[in-house]
Amino acid sequence: MHAHALPLSAPFDSSGVALATVPASDGAAVTASWQAFAQAIAPLRVPPGLAATALVSPPLVQAWAQVLVMHWSRLERLGGLSLCEPLYLLDLAPGDGALASGVLSALQRELHAHGMVGWPVRYLLCPLNDEVASPAAQRPELQAFAARGWLDHATWTARSGQPLLLGASRFPLFGARNPVVALCAGGLSELPMQLYGTHFGALMQARASLGSADETHGSQAVALDWQDITSAELRAASSTTEAPEVALLEHYRASIPSAPILLSEASLAMVDALASFSAGRYLLLACDCGVTQEAQIRQGALGIPDQGLAGQVQLAVNFHALAWHQQHSGARAANLQCGDMAAVVHLACRDERLELDQEAWQSLLDCADQGHPADRWWLTHAAPCHAVDYMSFQLRNATYDPWALRALLDDLERGPEQDFAPASQAAIHDLRRSLGRCWRNLAAPQRDGALQLALTRLAFRLGDWSLAREVLGSANVGIAECPQLELQRAHLAVCTGSTPTALAHLARYVAQAPQDTWARELQERLHWRQTHRQGQRGHAVEGLQDGDLRLELLDEFHIGAWLHQYRDPSIAQQVGLPTLQTPQQALDYLNQIAQGDAAEYAVMHRELGFVGAVGLHSLGDMAHIHFWMGADHQGQGLGTRAAALLCQALRDGAMKHAFTSVHQGNPRSERLLLRIGFEPLPYKGEGGDAEYIFLHLALCDQALGLATHELQDRIARLCQAINQPLIHFEGEPE
Repeated sequence: MHAHALPLSAPFDSSGVALATVPASDGAAVTASWQAFAQAIAPLRVPPGLAATALVSPPLVQAWAQVLVMHWSRLERLGGLSLCEPLYLLDLAPGDGALASGVLSALQRELHAHGMVGWPVRYLLCPLNDEVASPAAQRPELQAFAARGWLDHATWTARSGQPLLLGASRFPLFGARNPVVALCAGGLSELPMQLYGTHFGALMQARASLGSADETHGSQAVALDWQDITSAELRAASSTTEAPEVALLEHYRASIPSAPILLSEASLAMVDALASFSAGRYLLLACDCGVTQEAQIRQGALGIPDQGLAGQVQLAVNFHALAWHQQHSGARAANLQCGDMAAVVHLACRDERLELDQEAWQSLLDCADQGHPADRWWLTHAAPCHAVDYMSFQLRNATYDPWALRALLDDLERGPEQDFAPASQAAIHDLRRSLGRCWRNLAAPQRDGALQLALTRLAFRLGDWSLAREVLGSANVGIAECPQLELQRAHLAVCTGSTPTALAHLARYVAQAPQDTWARELQERLHWRQTHRQGQRGHAVEGLQDGDLRLELLDEFHIGAWLHQYRDPSIAQQVGLPTLQTPQQALDYLNQIAQGDAAEYAVMHRELGFVGAVGLHSLGDMAHIHFWMGADHQGQGLGTRAAALLCQALRDGAMKHAFTSVHQGNPRSERLLLRIGFEPLPYKGEGGDAEYIFLHLALCDQALGLATHELQDRIARLCQAINQPLIHFEGEPE
């Protein structure tokens, strides 16, 4: 059993109660003394060096050597490098020396090829865990580099202000005059990690214990004990005065409703120490098994195994946290992850003297991505292959050759339709990126209508409206030659919120292909949709726009994307909406809305399609609003813009008061509402809804400065009319 395939244990049960124990497979509770999580889990973790063996490949070392030469040559041209001083490369996870051997050999070739002979390279074997003796220096192929002065070893306690102890003499080096490069393949997953959790506004820390789960196979069960923790307690417990994890955990508490969060204080301290040692001028290249997106964390990707064998559990590196911390410290940072493959390439660059421009940064990213070890990781671990992953592998393996794209599309067109539903969002995102790179490598004269049509169809299936728009916008064939492209443009307009544009494209297509009954039916449905909406309540909000974002009445055309973005159950819980899992449930909800004084709007993005929804229930001159952003589009500022659009429409209408409720464990939404003018009220829900608090927005001058008892009367009447939770009034009314 491989570590990354172990089942993940959720930190909280469905009722929101913190779990203190995890039952063993035979039903017996695990009993053992509680320990700090990092200490308790240590016996199960993979021994040092094994991760690097699976990650370090010839393409990776070649790509990293090219990144180094590209980085150094740019700095030398701009006068930001002194060739009279060493160029230090710190190998923070030397392991058996495979990375050092590969990078030094490739670097030597690259330097010669670029005429950079004689550059003062100093490659230091500098393990983060200095208690682990590295056998790297004993490799025969490294002896020649050591003899030339290119290779040495060092000891470094990676904390700000700590010197690097160089060579056998342990000469203390407190800093470097040239920018410093740090390499780390497989070392981050070996560092101590702490397990935290967020749960509707609360921050928790886990202790753990191990017990016997399966005596036959020798596996051990992991039991967790969750305890509330404050920022002050975090700072007090931190081994550094800065406590870099505090800001990160506060960010997660505000943005993630309920999820386990692995975090390594040592990795955060390492990048801070690197910035200090290099005087704010460093390049970091790392590769490991981990998680890169906040959405993945929100969905539980940083959970831990509920049981495992000794020496076979590899905890996922929180690369999102690493990038977030560096970006907030002034560095550029990016994580390159391919689909569901666990391997991540992390690239970060900070230069307080010569700022790295976007073009140079993108060049470094593209170069690093050429050596991504995802496919080697996949083959090594024999992971099951999904069609989406395999298509990404084909395109990467062909180095994004557009002819490989043509062959892939031909296979899709000729073969049976592939089921993309089981693919993860990470896998789909990776395929989107690969398709875009292949398309941009294709010369304009080779972009024929058949290829454009096939690629657009695939982009639609993947929900990549941006790529579909790019492909359709560059079509150089006329409608008579390929009328299907006009039908695709209509499809794109429907999926990105522009019914009038869709009808215009359909009219041109039907004129060319009058025999297409499906297109005629679609045209009739869209005409009915447009006419029907004119008479619907809330039509005034229809078409309100903020740049690439617009609102339109929610209807059956949105159901597929709506349910997909609504799939995270915490969305319904935090907004106070019903759980919807099937198209019929969604239709029933829309019918219920249509029968009352209510309206629901889809939030449509020009490049992303359906991203969320806003809605309102009204009573006289009062409205109760709600909003939510989809599982794939949170934390991008879209909710603020959508809610502001709805409130602006209410201001322009007859409404005088807007009320809303928000779960007290959803501080991000509460801050959003405060930004657009809402003010908190001293009321909250009763009974099972006691965790909801209420806010008010005055939509006109007459609504300002109302007495407490009048606001109290209004919100009580509104909540009763729309079947919202009854209000508990704190304090006496005026």
